[in-house]
Amino acid sequence: MLIRQIIDLEYISNTECPKFLEFLNTIFGGNISMIDFIQECIGYSLSGFTTEDCLFFLYGTGKNGKSTFAEILKLLFGNYFHKANIELILQQKNNNIRNDIADLKGKRIVITSEIADGRHLAESLVKDFTGGDYITARRLYQDYFTFKPFFKLWVYGNHKPIIRGTDEGIKRRIKLIPFTVTIPSKEVRSRDSIIAEIIPELPGILNWALKGFNKWRENGSLCFPSEVSMATENYLKEMDRVQNFVNERCNVGVNYQMKVKDLYEGYQNIAMKMVILRLVNVHLVIN
Repeated sequence: MLIRQIIDLEYISNTECPKFLEFLNTIFGGNISMIDFIQECIGYSLSGFTTEDCLFFLYGTGKNGKSTFAEILKLLFGNYFHKANIELILQQKNNNIRNDIADLKGKRIVITSEIADGRHLAESLVKDFTGGDYITARRLYQDYFTFKPFFKLWVYGNHKPIIRGTDEGIKRRIKLIPFTVTIPSKEVRSRDSIIAEIIPELPGILNWALKGFNKWRENGSLCFPSEVSMATENYLKEMDRVQNFVNERCNVGVNYQMKVKDLYEGYQNIAMKMVILRLVNVHLVIN
């Protein structure tokens, strides 16, 4: 197989990236385990391996460096990077042909734009993207073709995508990386000024990422820190609406009984109220 893309950086052994590490230290609040994990994730993403079968979801409110971090990845990966519209991985109301999937061929990292509130993840498609099997795609007015995905999927945003919460396949894939630090307004710097400082360090960032790849290879898999594991677990619990209904609205006991029809109606009533509440909140925000 011919390699037709490159990371357009000069390899300079032993060069370092102090400004970039300072940036990571700021956005992760000095949490070394999180920084080490990010190093492994980036190193793994450089490779053509897809054995982790996961989606990296960078989650947190504003002023925490997520978008700047994504821009640095774009500069690092060069031609191996692809910025996709978030609609790529969200449920669609129609079944139109997806020409955007063809753009993913040959990429090592795909980062989506920010996700809006209340959107549902296209779970089957995400499983296809992260499962390592061949994908079928086509460009506009062209024939279909198949390709093996080598890319790692990264998503970032201030809102969490909605999932069914019961599909073990999708639950196993999502890894929520929490951005819990909010940078004080007086310390906020423009993205351009940060990027300008970091661009000269890109060869050093590449070295740092390659060390992350070596760590990942030696460990045999990603080593998830407790912060990621707990944040992911809480997210999945939040998405399991049936279990939440049972926990909040039902008394559970060995000798308790209830007709399935009544239980279902109770769940439907609560679900309808939650939908109405969401619509009211959206209306208030718009107005």
